[in-house]
Amino acid sequence: MKQTKTVKRLAAAGMAAGVLLILTGVLLIKAAGLSSARRIPLLLGSRYLLIAAGAALGAVSTYFGNTAVQGKRSRKGFFPYLLIAPAMIFLIIFVLYPILNVLFLSFFKGSVQNPTKEFVGLKNYAALGGKAAFLTAVKNTFFYAAVFVLLVMAGSLLMAAWLSADRRLNKFSQTAIFTPHLIATVSCAFIWRWILDFNDYGLLNTLLSVFGVAPIPWLESSQTAMWAIIAMNVWKNIGYYTLILIAAMKNIPAEIFEAATLDNASKTKCFFRITLPLISPQLFVTLILLTIGSFNVFDSVNAMTEGGPGSSTEVIARFIYLFAFGNVNSLGLGCAAAVFLMFIQLALTAVYFKVLAGRVHYS
Repeated sequence: MKQTKTVKRLAAAGMAAGVLLILTGVLLIKAAGLSSARRIPLLLGSRYLLIAAGAALGAVSTYFGNTAVQGKRSRKGFFPYLLIAPAMIFLIIFVLYPILNVLFLSFFKGSVQNPTKEFVGLKNYAALGGKAAFLTAVKNTFFYAAVFVLLVMAGSLLMAAWLSADRRLNKFSQTAIFTPHLIATVSCAFIWRWILDFNDYGLLNTLLSVFGVAPIPWLESSQTAMWAIIAMNVWKNIGYYTLILIAAMKNIPAEIFEAATLDNASKTKCFFRITLPLISPQLFVTLILLTIGSFNVFDSVNAMTEGGPGSSTEVIARFIYLFAFGNVNSLGLGCAAAVFLMFIQLALTAVYFKVLAGRVHYS
């Protein structure tokens, strides 16, 4: 038993060391284009060797770790990993490498066009705290995320409870509310921009004028612009999460509600004591997806208001775009903001798991 535990620990340490070797090799590949790094050709020349060594060490550690878990050597030990290898390669190339690349570039000053960049350490992160535009974007993003998540969670839950019954009208309604999700966000943003336009051809103001209401600058006023963006995104996304919750509600055994009816339980009590606990896994996943998505909001803001009026609708994602690709020698600052955004999402997800995971009822 002690020997098995030792093998497991060594295997875990070997896999961790393999990952570190691969990451070191990747960072050295990135550093190869920097003028300051060319003074150490021996270290740069070993970058591909480090990646190969890391991959080999990870493979060997995986094999022995799998052997220790199974209790015996099995020829099938590598087969499951072979099946997931294409997906893992895809994740490494298109997910892990871009994350590491952004983290790496956040320590440098330079532009997208110029491959030679100046190492500045943590100065980009320190500069973020002194930029009023970034602090405004953070405040607006948190406000948008809080209101958007609350409205979509509450709205989708209420609509799911209303549309979960098997009626013809409900089937049509489910299709109707899901349709906006199939439309590209930019297209939805332009549609809503036309509806909320302040000029004579704005649909909403035209309808209001019939009742004698003066035109309202929905997107031109700092008091209403963010609310208009929230309304558009709620309209677009609420149908998708409503269908998820409807599917969860339909998966609840009918016998539970029949037993509650025999005990004279009201519909309200059944909803809070039976329905909500049994769909809590779907609610928990919905909360995490909505939170991550709300902090990544960009295209609707860029299409509807371009961060205005003033900076009342500026968000972190648009700040990253402007500084990484719009300003000269600000790529590192944009990458630092991206790393900041990533850690916000990781921290919120960790808080959700810490606080709410114990309240989720898995059947």
